Amino acid sequence: MNLLTGKYIQEFQGHTDRVDAVGFSPDGTELASGSVDKTLRLWNVTTGTQNTEPLQGHTGRVTAVAFSHDGTNLASGSEDKTLRLWDVATSLQGHTKSVNSVAFSPDGTKLASGSSDETLRLWDVATGNQIKEPLQRHTDTVHPVAFSPDGTKLASGSSDETLRLWDVATGTQIREPLEAHTDSVWSVAFSPDGTKLASGSGDGTLRLWDVATGTQITEPLQGHTYRVTSVAFSPDGTKLASGSWDETLRLWDVTTGTQITEPLQGHTDSVTFSPDSTKLASGSEDETLRLWDVATGTQITETLWGHTDQVYSVAFSSDGTKLASGSWDETLGLWDVATGTQIREPVQGHTDTVHSVAFSPDGTKLASGSSDETLRLWDVATGTQVTEPLQGHTKSVYSVVFSPDGTKLASASWDETLRLWDVAAGNQITEILHGHTVNSMTFSPDVTKLVSASWDKTIRIWNTAMCIQNLHSKRNDKASFAFHFCTNSILIYISKATFCSF
Repeated sequence: MNLLTGKYIQEFQGHTDRVDAVGFSPDGTELASGSVDKTLRLWNVTTGTQNTEPLQGHTGRVTAVAFSHDGTNLASGSEDKTLRLWDVATSLQGHTKSVNSVAFSPDGTKLASGSSDETLRLWDVATGNQIKEPLQRHTDTVHPVAFSPDGTKLASGSSDETLRLWDVATGTQIREPLEAHTDSVWSVAFSPDGTKLASGSGDGTLRLWDVATGTQITEPLQGHTYRVTSVAFSPDGTKLASGSWDETLRLWDVTTGTQITEPLQGHTDSVTFSPDSTKLASGSEDETLRLWDVATGTQITETLWGHTDQVYSVAFSSDGTKLASGSWDETLGLWDVATGTQIREPVQGHTDTVHSVAFSPDGTKLASGSSDETLRLWDVATGTQVTEPLQGHTKSVYSVVFSPDGTKLASASWDETLRLWDVAAGNQITEILHGHTVNSMTFSPDVTKLVSASWDKTIRIWNTAMCIQNLHSKRNDKASFAFHFCTNSILIYISKATFCSF
């Protein structure tokens, strides 16, 4: 309301019950509201639109809201006897249809996104603002996006059957589109030195391009009989791996464009390169894992038997000496890469399919996510759980990622949330609600941010440096709350003349 005229400036609609608490951000651009409907909402003051999905978590009426002095956090109090601190994440809004892919620039300062709205967008990670106008040259859905290793170029592939190269500094297309595929481009990857670009298409082919000239380096790489959904260069850039809906994995010589070996068949449910790019591990629905020599395409060891159902995920340790696997048989396997033997009996604990496994950067811990709605942290040396199961998700956990320094773990679930966990304590740091399935997530190189993309048409950047937690009141009576943010603490005033400090 304009205090001089008494007229309404903006109306905010969204809550489904009475609004009992409101508060402005320090810069006046955002408004937070708390309601009897148990949610908080963040609003753009100028437009009256919601900046994020409703903040859900309280189980009672929200009675108080307050921003921190720097505007990065929001505190709320409720009749459910809890206080909650929310990381007010930067929600990057601009796309008008689903966001299909996101990629950080190598230095972590920029983010690129591709969408079904036929555009790419470049974002400043620090501010959440778009750096340029939308990159509009594709004429159909944008599927993959990838930065060059030096961060100066961006590649995109589309259902319009083209690849496009963009100058990151100017946001302009570098040259005419790279045209040769006869179906949607589903995957792109730069070589480690940035001189080559690989693309995979629904036409069943891969193509290798010279980044400097935009011309094809070799004849089309033919062999797949269905959509090529993933391409990856080996760390030394001499080989290319491709995966397809034809249920094969193929290895290619980058110089000649020829297949190095016969297709690896029946082992395309999960594949990963060893850190030194000399080996490839694959897991399959035939209940086995196999280790392959990348140079020759031959199996290095005997087939790895031990699981009793489909192998869903595989991961190498950072030193390449161990391999972990997750299976529909509800167990994890730990394997010695040199001998192909199990280090111990299958690791048991989950009560449903293990969808994702990941080693910590130092190789001492293993994380797993499962359809039993839990994550578990394991000691690699002993095979025992490091902490109690990490509980909080309400549907299958299908992806787990360690931060580069190994101190945090991120998880994504069909419950439409991301969750951030403290590895040492085994505690949840925060819950991030997207409001729809999350397509992908990754940490920034400096570990201070987590980026996620979702079917809700948004990319969001989350501050992982802050410790976000629930503060539980021991009072049994209902109370109202007010907050004051100090340098290293929060002073919480509770009605009836009491206060607490955290």
